[in-house]
Amino acid sequence: MNECRIAVIGAGVIGQQHLATIAKAADKAKAVALVDPLPASSKVAENVGVRLFPDTASLLKDGGFDAAIVASPNATHVPIALELIDAGIPILVEKPVAETARAAIRLAEAAERKNVPVLVGHHRRHNPIIQEARSLIAAGRIGKPVVATVIGAMFKNAGYHDVEWRRQPGSGGPMLINMIHEVDLLRYIFGDITEVVTLASSAVRGLDVEDSAVASVRFESGLLANFTVTDAAVSPWAWDLTAGEVPKRFPALPASAHYYSGTEGAISLPDFHIWSYPGEKSWYEPMMPEKHTVQPEEPFSVQLKHFLSVVDGNTEPLVTVRDAMQSLACVEAMLFSAQSRMGPVSPQSMLS
Repeated sequence: MNECRIAVIGAGVIGQQHLATIAKAADKAKAVALVDPLPASSKVAENVGVRLFPDTASLLKDGGFDAAIVASPNATHVPIALELIDAGIPILVEKPVAETARAAIRLAEAAERKNVPVLVGHHRRHNPIIQEARSLIAAGRIGKPVVATVIGAMFKNAGYHDVEWRRQPGSGGPMLINMIHEVDLLRYIFGDITEVVTLASSAVRGLDVEDSAVASVRFESGLLANFTVTDAAVSPWAWDLTAGEVPKRFPALPASAHYYSGTEGAISLPDFHIWSYPGEKSWYEPMMPEKHTVQPEEPFSVQLKHFLSVVDGNTEPLVTVRDAMQSLACVEAMLFSAQSRMGPVSPQSMLS
């Protein structure tokens, strides 16, 4: 395929991010359509020079596209994706893959039955920093992984919550919007999570969704990890604010957000320092940091390149529906643990 014609469904922040990414893809991809029922979407469509449709049915009736990116609200991911799969259209579905992990099962089965490729948009997996860290850890650079700490603390302005779905349980709150990224990254690096325990609070904003949460999890390997997320605290310690993945939207502050410790060393990300003992391993001895350099690339652009290869049938999706379903099940288990004050909770219980 010389130039992949892509329809983007959803004219919100992420939909516009995908449109901007496609625009930089030269002759490899071209945005040809936008689907969104809201009046404001007409200006977005006009700015990028694409046809505007009010719904997926009218898009499919008109045709003229080869693949689609579903960047609509969470609750619409599955019904829209099922329409596209039924028409045989390869798709990229934004995270979280579905409104619930159970709903994602239906999507996975439909894609498998129709043999239509579906890539889920956990774009951070495509970051060269993550790819390199995963390779080093798999090669034993820090020995056996023991503990991990992830912080996603940032302050989202009041206007952010003017969008209704961001205030609604099942779609809003930093656990579904932000924590799912962190959970997916650690699953990608360290493997499956077997149990979770969570505390959540809405004490700052008083909305129906949490504004802060702390979750402790156990991995199948025995690794223990702690996740802290909030959108109501001033802090530089968040992947969004330190990795420089989306320079036009977020700053790239000189701080870290992920900390992984093993029996032979430790890694902090995204600053990518590797800590180890040059001699005897002992807390009485000094440690030496090594700054690991990785050639940066924009994860959304790398993801798009991968998606085009998936559409062409040259490669399998890096993030399948069933894979993304497991990350969503972990976050659902965290939410259930916080709401019920039960623990530990198994993510697999969210799928049964």
